[in-house]
Amino acid sequence: MLDNIKSSYSLKYLFSFLNEKTKLKLIKYNQKLQKILDINLINYKLFSGRYIIYDKNGKGKEYDYYGNLRFEGEYLNGKRHGKGKEFLNNVLRFEGEYLNGQRHGKGKE
Repeated sequence: MLDNIKSSYSLKYLFSFLNEKTKLKLIKYNQKLQKILDINLINYKLFSGRYIIYDKNGKGKEYDYYGNLRFEGEYLNGKRHGKGKEFLNNVLRFEGEYLNGQRHGKGKE
């Protein structure tokens, strides 16, 4: 998600040297950059310390407050919906289907 920069060469060049946590911080505080990247950022910091970044196709990633990947998959209206992978401490914990933000059906743990 953060690797697919849809902007100028200089922005792609800059982002190629940054880690995910730093990229997330830049995007978090810059609405202009969010528009350039053509993404949505949902900030749940006050409630659960997580950030969701997803594009118009519904593909996205969810990070915790420290920039660690928590979920990668499909979103609908800001909720996990479709196929996805859940991570804890950078280890895959669950892979399967989600419906309205909840695990749905069978999956691999």
